[in-house]
Amino acid sequence: TGDWNGGERKFNTRRQQLNTQLQPERTQLQTAVNALNGKQPDAALTGRIQAFQQKEVAAAQELEKQQNQIQRNQAYISQQINSKLAPLLQPAMQKRGANILLDSGAAIRFAPTVDITTDVLTSLNAALPSVATTAPAQPATSPQGR
Repeated sequence: TGDWNGGERKFNTRRQQLNTQLQPERTQLQTAVNALNGKQPDAALTGRIQAFQQKEVAAAQELEKQQNQIQRNQAYISQQINSKLAPLLQPAMQKRGANILLDSGAAIRFAPTVDITTDVLTSLNAALPSVATTAPAQPATSPQGR
């Protein structure tokens, strides 16, 4: 287990680091292009621009990979919780005599005597004392032969 929100903090920190690293060069290149007053950049400046664009693409790919992992981790956490939660709902409803299950925020009014939240959370904590926060590695994909 680990800090489920740590991935997002690391992502935001890394995004800020990459932006901080790229911003000075972005500014320098923009200043150089602006100084041309509409003229075409020479080969050296064109090369610098292309190299910078490659850095931007690499940064975007890195962040996309991290964001995908965060989303996989969040889905994995939800899967673990939901797999343990679903079988606990019906018994808790029967114990309290509830006929329908709603999020308390979706109900206009409800009788506290049929609120199963505490029962379900107690059962869920017993059934799932901890949650793995990192999704297992995805299976390697192999190119399909034709």
